[in-house]
Amino acid sequence: MATFQDLQNEVSANIIDLPPRVPARVAQRVNAAIHRIQRRHNFKCMEAELSLTTNEEASPANLLTAAVPALFKELRGKPYEVNSQGKARALEVISLRDAIERYGADTGMPQVLVEMGIDPVAYTRTLYLFPAPDGASLYDDGEYRIKVPYYSYTAALSGSADTNWFVENAYDYIVKSASAEGFGKNWDYEGMQVWATLAKGEEQDVILRDKRERLGAMPTLTISPNAR
Repeated sequence: MATFQDLQNEVSANIIDLPPRVPARVAQRVNAAIHRIQRRHNFKCMEAELSLTTNEEASPANLLTAAVPALFKELRGKPYEVNSQGKARALEVISLRDAIERYGADTGMPQVLVEMGIDPVAYTRTLYLFPAPDGASLYDDGEYRIKVPYYSYTAALSGSADTNWFVENAYDYIVKSASAEGFGKNWDYEGMQVWATLAKGEEQDVILRDKRERLGAMPTLTISPNAR
């Protein structure tokens, strides 16, 4: 099984002739390469989901949550409400302006979710429900259970034995992308371009591996020689 240390060793070998300040940051460049491919694509291993409960007594009542997961990237599909029988009902995602125009200060069963931008200082994200929850769900506490699917960045690698889906499935991409960044930090743009081009080719292979995982094993068709 490939590890964080294996990646660092291979990148270090590629940039060994560069000034000491460049190889000294190999670990950082490896994590940057993983983050880079996750910014450009959403992989199955990045799928996550928030489980939230409304609070009729909150102020305002339609405030769902103010905390965003540290590794949150973006919403993934529609949020949904799960009733006391376990049945799911999709919620629409619209702008705050549209939600206010449509529901105003009404209360009732939530129909839409409004996602606000991230506060750059507190790093919080506010989610609102409209109409404001009325505390009349069939759960004992009357509150609504909301699920919010989203894509999450993976945690940065730190320990030498650390591994994750990208270490296992994007190994060559990470090595080449991190090497490209190393040459770029030394203002060797020709070397950077060579490694970046190689990394781009590997990136397509990573995307294909992810697609195969999403599709799962393809069914096979057995043909009998006696078929009519």
